[in-house]
Amino acid sequence: MPGKPRKGYFYKTAQGRASYEIDADSEFVFKLATVLESRFGFQAEGKPLDGIDVVYWDFTRDGLRLMVGWDIWSGCFVVATNPEGDQMVQEIGQYLEGVLHEL
Repeated sequence: MPGKPRKGYFYKTAQGRASYEIDADSEFVFKLATVLESRFGFQAEGKPLDGIDVVYWDFTRDGLRLMVGWDIWSGCFVVATNPEGDQMVQEIGQYLEGVLHEL
């Protein structure tokens, strides 16, 4: 979204997992994936699931499971898929808060 400053928000999902959401288009998922891999050492589990109005991509590291994605309701997001990932989503979100304007 060129020209529009990005802003992120911390949430809890209906399942109680930590989520960090960003008002951005679906292409931003690939920037989030790069951050997870290069900055936080996560590895992608296969390729992203790319649908008409959703993109979901799973990542793992040392038993932590996260998903990056985009949908028409939330925008882009990083979400924990197990309780052990909640703290990491907080750390990633805090990091992103400082660099969103650069991505």
